[in-house]
Amino acid sequence: MEKVICSLCEKNKTALNCGVCGCTACKYCAHILDENTFSFLSQIPAELSHGVYCPTCFADKVAAPLEDYNQKMEKAGDIDVFFKKQGKESRLIRRELDPVKVDECSDRDELILRLAFKAVEAECNTLVDVEVNNEKIIKGSYQSTKWSGSGVPANANEKTVIHDKSFTHYPN
Repeated sequence: MEKVICSLCEKNKTALNCGVCGCTACKYCAHILDENTFSFLSQIPAELSHGVYCPTCFADKVAAPLEDYNQKMEKAGDIDVFFKKQGKESRLIRRELDPVKVDECSDRDELILRLAFKAVEAECNTLVDVEVNNEKIIKGSYQSTKWSGSGVPANANEKTVIHDKSFTHYPN
């Protein structure tokens, strides 16, 4: 059997190949990403779908999109979400964009985060008219829940949005 060495540190502990250029790298030199790293993107580019990258390919092709993705995830966590029943709070927000939909999530919170991420991708700061549906799936004695939902991305002014309803009704 032929020994393969790492193309970067020249050690004999090589078992990984870069997904973009194909060069060999050991686990200490290679950048390994989880398969769910870019799972919230609507379309994952071919360059970002690999799990192993050499340092050169990671710096050139993955580092900037990964940083952008992480910034969008932070913004998605801070987005204002108004459900369909909260019509009084969201009545002054314009609904100019088409609704976004997410099908088949395993968790309710993940579904709302995915909807918020799509709103951030549309460069909006609010998600209104969010409707969440669940469906129970029973297979023998095993039961799980499949979540789906939709919402309308919108841009809201901080002046028009009522965040704390109790304060506006009872200021003292």
